[in-house]
Amino acid sequence: PSSLPHKCNEHREIKCPRYGGKTCYSKSLDMCDFHRDCIDGDDENNHICDELTGLGSQYMCDFSHDSCNWTTSVGRMRWIQAQDIDHEDMFFMRLDMSQYFSNDLVTIGQLRSPEMPPPPYYNDDDSSLETFQSCVFRLYLRVEGNVDRVDMFEIEVVENIPLTKVSRGNRVKKKKMIKIKEFLRDNIEEKRSHDEIITKWTKIEVVIPTGMKYRYFVQVTAIKSADISGRQYYEL
Repeated sequence: PSSLPHKCNEHREIKCPRYGGKTCYSKSLDMCDFHRDCIDGDDENNHICDELTGLGSQYMCDFSHDSCNWTTSVGRMRWIQAQDIDHEDMFFMRLDMSQYFSNDLVTIGQLRSPEMPPPPYYNDDDSSLETFQSCVFRLYLRVEGNVDRVDMFEIEVVENIPLTKVSRGNRVKKKKMIKIKEFLRDNIEEKRSHDEIITKWTKIEVVIPTGMKYRYFVQVTAIKSADISGRQYYEL
């Protein structure tokens, strides 16, 4: 092993200050994400996380008190606040897919964040290695059940462009799609009876795009194919 001190990326990372400083965490991806990367939680307990909490639930939310002003926008399926039966201090938004058996071609359930002001100018500044595209939307997803069909989970960053003669209003600026069958395969944590699978809580990251001038929101959409096999939950 090297005797040289461990180095972090000086532009994008911070070194955990204690226990030898051998761990680095990303300023934009790991800090204030409700997961401890440093042994004693320095990445979660700091003034930046306190400031984010003070800015409002659209910037930092664990759904422990309510839905944090996230709203159900379109679709038959409904997200509701739930509590983990094994961890009383853990709350999340849950979608019970098994309640929506149907022969419909597609059924969706959408959850939308509160609107946010345009990203700060430094998110567009490609001359700065530290801050260029440093605005990131992060969430944790867990899936329980079986998936035999092509079910999807979609994340969209939507700019709220004013409606004019030349503008049609809201515009999707970025989209990320996840195939649930592959998500189950890649993130399995436990296999229960009847071949039901539960995944680990898996972080999903979407970099907020550049060039956004107007207010925007993030929406997550569960897309269910014509049928599913047995019990199935999505949890955020």
